[in-house]
Amino acid sequence: MIAVAKKKTVAVQDVEFGDVEIEDLRAKISAEDSEIEMAAEESAEAEELELPDLDADMGTEVSAPQEWPVEPEPELPPQQQQQPAAKPAPPAPPRVEEKKPTPPSKPAAPEKSPAEIEARGSLNKFISDALRAAKPEPTNAFAKFGMNLYFAGGASVIGQSKKLSKDAQLMVLKDGLVAAGNTPERAENFCVELPSYGKNPKYTVMVQAGAKAMTHQMRGDDNANGEIGSLISEWNLPEKRPTVPSVFTFVFTDIVGSTAMTQRLGNAGAQKAVRAHNTAVRGALQAHRGREVKHTGDGIMAVFPDPISAVNATIRMQREIAAHNSANPNIEVTIRVGVNVGEAVEEDNDFFGAAVQMTARICDKATKSNIWVLQAVKDACKGQKIGFIPRGGFEMKGIQGKKPLYEIGWSDIHKNELADL
Repeated sequence: MIAVAKKKTVAVQDVEFGDVEIEDLRAKISAEDSEIEMAAEESAEAEELELPDLDADMGTEVSAPQEWPVEPEPELPPQQQQQPAAKPAPPAPPRVEEKKPTPPSKPAAPEKSPAEIEARGSLNKFISDALRAAKPEPTNAFAKFGMNLYFAGGASVIGQSKKLSKDAQLMVLKDGLVAAGNTPERAENFCVELPSYGKNPKYTVMVQAGAKAMTHQMRGDDNANGEIGSLISEWNLPEKRPTVPSVFTFVFTDIVGSTAMTQRLGNAGAQKAVRAHNTAVRGALQAHRGREVKHTGDGIMAVFPDPISAVNATIRMQREIAAHNSANPNIEVTIRVGVNVGEAVEEDNDFFGAAVQMTARICDKATKSNIWVLQAVKDACKGQKIGFIPRGGFEMKGIQGKKPLYEIGWSDIHKNELADL
């Protein structure tokens, strides 16, 4: 029985691109350009795509081909009939050849829809034209960041016109950024941080300019990117430069069960426990080039110049807390720690960006008296005498797919577990 998959029509969802609202972008374009956008939007209505339904009924039977009747051969006269042949010798046993294991095949990448293919082609042409129009091509990090914002605005418009999902739009943008000269890691970080960039009014100038230029390109304007050179020149003016993201390593500490601790120890006892936490954390920051950003009430947010310094500092924190608990069994304090590395913007003695938010979420996932980190922190500590214990994949708000987390080995219990890995 052969199973045949059926097909059904699936409509591609129209999802907004991050926090960069296309309607907000169009509102800033002139009345003439708005009419152009409306015409382009009407002509770009995506038809429903015929996609295979993997969950369709797979039980349809196909009848086997009919066999034709075979006529019997005519009987020969006795003298012409063949005499029975001598009994043949038994055949030799077949030679058994050892089969080599077949390596598992890699799963095929999901096919891209025609709308996504068209969006990629349009964005690649947009990026190529913009880089030619911006000659000399921007080389400093600040100018490249401005160009990426410009490309994000263009990707927002083409993605919306093709009615791509949010994830599909981000993949189109990520591949476009790589084609523009960004490393895959930087392109992915940019896409992760894009929602926070869209909320910064200093960045929306470039995003809006990219959206406007893409709208003109969709209309057939061969000079859609004609203003990119002057835009980048103005973007680079020192007095107009907004703060751009840089790479930092963040640490969040959290006193576990702080409310229950206050009820158990009373206000005075709980305050002693908090002071023990503060002393251990601030001593580790001073010893490993860390900087306290702010006290959160039951924890501290800190920033470090590199992951190795941050990891060594967190190990010292936990050991100092363990020593305090041994000396003060009546005023025990338990902390958990999260460490992450990524791009963020520093303004007014604080840090903003998805990397900061991710660090807080990692800290929340950590268990009592432990230090949990992302894969990027583990990779940055290669060659160091630091043990990392895999704790599995975890869902992180705003991030596609599960992210593997690792626990840093700092105690004798961790040594035993690391020995078993």
